[in-house]
Amino acid sequence: MHAPSRPTKTALGRGLLLLGVALATASGCAAGGSENPPAAATSTTPSAGGPGGSTEPATPSEPAAPAAPALPASCAAIELVEGSRITGDDLGRCLQDFERTARTGSSLVRLTPDDPGVETQWLHADDGTYALLTGRDGGDRVVVTPDGGASEDDGRWVRADAGGSPDEQLASSHVEALRPQVQPDFQAALVRLSDTWLVEGREEVTVLDGTKRSLWRVASAKPVELVAGMPADVSLYMDVPGATEVMVSTGGGNTSERLYGAWGAPVDATAVEKAVAQALDAD
Repeated sequence: MHAPSRPTKTALGRGLLLLGVALATASGCAAGGSENPPAAATSTTPSAGGPGGSTEPATPSEPAAPAAPALPASCAAIELVEGSRITGDDLGRCLQDFERTARTGSSLVRLTPDDPGVETQWLHADDGTYALLTGRDGGDRVVVTPDGGASEDDGRWVRADAGGSPDEQLASSHVEALRPQVQPDFQAALVRLSDTWLVEGREEVTVLDGTKRSLWRVASAKPVELVAGMPADVSLYMDVPGATEVMVSTGGGNTSERLYGAWGAPVDATAVEKAVAQALDAD
């Protein structure tokens, strides 16, 4: 008898709920705050009836902007000064440590300038990485949990199971293709493909929120094969070491970019909460 390896509804639901709810408080942990979750935003205040009267909800206050993640020691040791050289190992270690410290983040991958892109949001929790990928124009999402996942096909959620039905096997291929890309060492592994990176000064580039910023350009000293047999010139753009905001790859006549942001910040949980209800009903 086939014993399915797919996660149960409880396990998948827990993963999705953790992604949707914990992201709302993870910025406090990323900034070095208490590991205890903050109190609910809605408090109660005495009514006009006096001390013996009932209580009623106060108007929730606007949430404060999250503090930027603290720089780990491996990043503080790197100087972004025009003309300086950084080894691939040092830069990779900084990027990996920064992402672990931030705990949350998001990225948008565009293959051409007019590409709407594919968005990914993630949380590096104590028990592993949770992520939600949203396809172009909001379609075909993929959820990754530490021990499973699910993908959406034409509005229908299917749990990943490499030994299951054809649909479940396809879902598994989507989940496992995304899994390595949302791990803290993904950026670091790409950077370590080059032994040396050069700080080439500041340039104005478009970042994730659509605005333009002047950022340090840190370029590989040699072409990098992000795809086997296809060397490309790769540059990272950042304002402080570790907090990559843009990665640009140019090779074979094509230019692609990955825009990063929301380091250590809460991630919009609305889409995730909707995915929870749909994924829990998936067959």
